[in-house]
Amino acid sequence: MLPLVPLLLCCAAQAAQDTVILQPDAVILEDGSLQPGAVVLVKRDRVLAAGLSVPQPAGAALLRVRGVLAPGFVDAFTRLGLADDANESSAAVTPQLLCADSVDTEDPVWQRLLEHGITAVHLVPPPVDMGPGGNYSVNVAAGWSALAATGGGERVTDPRARQVFSLHEAPGGGALASAGPTSLPGVLEVLNRAVEAGVPGLVERGALFQVESAAAVRAASSLAQKYGCKSTWIVRGDPGSFGGELAGEVVGVPVLAEGSWQWRTPENWRRLHAAGVRIAFGSDAAGPDWNAFDALRTSAMALSRASGDPKAALAAVTGNAAALAGQSRERGRIGAGARADLVLWSGHPLDASSRVLAVMVGGRTVYTAQQP
Repeated sequence: MLPLVPLLLCCAAQAAQDTVILQPDAVILEDGSLQPGAVVLVKRDRVLAAGLSVPQPAGAALLRVRGVLAPGFVDAFTRLGLADDANESSAAVTPQLLCADSVDTEDPVWQRLLEHGITAVHLVPPPVDMGPGGNYSVNVAAGWSALAATGGGERVTDPRARQVFSLHEAPGGGALASAGPTSLPGVLEVLNRAVEAGVPGLVERGALFQVESAAAVRAASSLAQKYGCKSTWIVRGDPGSFGGELAGEVVGVPVLAEGSWQWRTPENWRRLHAAGVRIAFGSDAAGPDWNAFDALRTSAMALSRASGDPKAALAAVTGNAAALAGQSRERGRIGAGARADLVLWSGHPLDASSRVLAVMVGGRTVYTAQQP
């Protein structure tokens, strides 16, 4: 059995018209199950099929690799890789802004993300901005989030993923008169005016609501229904007190950050899961000053223990995280039509002893770990 070697993959793909059959020890299939003996058929940047019975095209190269092949992790919401916070502090309503315009394509953070099996990140501006003098204001309509690949030839793959709305209270009650509201009633007034004025692409691409209370969830749900737009969510504060309002929804939840451990947090996650919430973990990080890179996996491991549902826990950093960014068909799964964003692990990704062996993004091997 061979390790996943970039040169070997490139040569094999070219020899078979960019078609290769990957045969690891096991594959994590689209339903989250671990299937020993399964194979994955890849052509160029796409997965054509995965499972035990996969057609083998004539001339396709068969590549046997040792390890477990899993979908690449997706960071559901973060600011890693941005040169700034990608928001306009002087105005509360800026739906035309593109988070993609702030991407630093040369940031060394991309390599570190690959090393931890993260193949894509959803770049989302913060809900609240601190302006001059330490005053806070809410980024009511912050503009478009973006989807970025951590490796491969194209960094920003979707510059208009979701229109981001924030229904928050500004901390401390401070405000800049020019920047906009700081209370929820004021936020709702500004938000309704902004949407009534028209946000191009909102109905087609959907809204991402950042909320911290049941009142905010209800108000956002009413607005989404009124204007006929799809909604996904990021929750902050204490989601255990209002998460039941989001049953059946895809909901972004901050990971366990360094120094923020509370026993209540995994219990909140268990209750959200029991209520039918589809959890998607986001590092919510603005810089690599803490262990944002491994926090996705450790949070998924904690959710697995708390909920007793390892498939849902893995989905929180794969399929659900992709869905939050409007990428459920493209990423976060190993199935027909998905991008070939694959990670080879030494064992199951949620096994604490497992490590990343190699990473493929868009059908190209972009990282191989040094052999121990």
